[in-house]
Amino acid sequence: MSILLFPFRLVWRLISLILSPFKWLFNKLFGAPPPMMLGGAPIDHSAPEMLTDKAGIKGQVLYVLISVFFIVAVIWAVNAEIDEQVRAEGMVFTPSEVQHVQSRLPGSVVLINAKLGREVEKGEVLYRLEDEDVTANFADNEIALNAARAAELRLSAEASGATRLIFPAELVGAAPDMVEKEASLFTTRAEALAKRVSVLRDNIATLQKTIIEKEAEERISLQKAALVAEEIALLRPLVDAGHEPRAVMLSARARHQQETGAAELARLAADARRADLVSKRREIESAIANFRAGAAEALVEEQTKAAQLLARQDALRGKVRHADVRAPLRGTVSAVHVKTVGAVVQAGTMLAEIVPAEARYLVRAQILPQDVADVQPGQVARISLAAYDPSRYGVIMGVVRQVAGNTTQPENAMPFYETIIAIPEVAFTKSPETPVITAGMPLQVDILGGKRTIMNYIMTPIQKSLATAFREK
Repeated sequence: MSILLFPFRLVWRLISLILSPFKWLFNKLFGAPPPMMLGGAPIDHSAPEMLTDKAGIKGQVLYVLISVFFIVAVIWAVNAEIDEQVRAEGMVFTPSEVQHVQSRLPGSVVLINAKLGREVEKGEVLYRLEDEDVTANFADNEIALNAARAAELRLSAEASGATRLIFPAELVGAAPDMVEKEASLFTTRAEALAKRVSVLRDNIATLQKTIIEKEAEERISLQKAALVAEEIALLRPLVDAGHEPRAVMLSARARHQQETGAAELARLAADARRADLVSKRREIESAIANFRAGAAEALVEEQTKAAQLLARQDALRGKVRHADVRAPLRGTVSAVHVKTVGAVVQAGTMLAEIVPAEARYLVRAQILPQDVADVQPGQVARISLAAYDPSRYGVIMGVVRQVAGNTTQPENAMPFYETIIAIPEVAFTKSPETPVITAGMPLQVDILGGKRTIMNYIMTPIQKSLATAFREK
């Protein structure tokens, strides 16, 4: 038993040796305690009779347990490590500015969908404004644009010589009256052109018939002239011989000249009719060409007009569309400035404010100057929201992104280093509930640093005290 107790007794002797200067100093200052205070004469615990005494054995066992506990505690304090933490106050902010929702046009409010704290999607209608002048101008311009488009289609068909006019179903549905009017005009103009061409073609047919007749007259006259010439050839010897009077010869020659002249007149008349025929054909071509040229010229004008109306329509449509004030991005409505239906607003009036949801939330922490050396980018941070109990919900993990290079000195406050901490995922460590984070929410940040032992943690204040002890004036 003595051999087993020897290591513990040795440790106790070392501890007594370490404490002996303090014991001596205590005795010098306050005097040694009388023996009676110690329970009489000292007891020799090493006496043989103590080894068999039950109370003595229990005392030695308790002594051993205390010594073992002390040794284990020292070993644990030397080897056990804890995280070094830098604690700081902070608040949530978003990297992008709060989006202001403004009215681009004047008008009266007829619908309000913006509610404080409501999550909205990009493009969602928040307000609807109404301007009667803009609506009327848009309707008038749309009517004129549909009319120009219908006229453009008609003139395009006329310029290309199409025999049918087809309107798209969209235009028929949007402006049936204009479509019917242009279709009727197309038919009327086509019929007028057809009538004019028909008259010219009738003239051509008449001329062609006249030409045929004159050609026939020319042939007949030439045939008669040929017969008279034969008759003259037969009469000439008889007249020369005196068997026929000379008057017969002269009469034959007169008839020959008459038939020859009739043939020439018929030929000239046929040529004249041919010239008229060419002229009539050219008139037909000219009528068609002039019709198409006029349609093409009018088409250019209508196309220009339609383009101008379309540009104006886009502008008016933009005004009508801007009458629906939409959310510029996805986020949460943080402020509603116009809350009354029927309120009249001017262009540029602030209607609401939206905190963006696309960007991740960041934390702006205030690190004290004595702790800034222990904070570096990339360190892990535990974020405790003031609105959520950390013991119930846990914390949100973050990462240090940036540490300011100089201090910020607010008025009537301690200086600090502004540190930016990113939140990769907005989630609690202990609860599946998704936290509702808004800009400006207060919080507490614990930035995790390196490791140090429990003994180092205990000895740090003592070392600091020893480093500054006995140096005061």
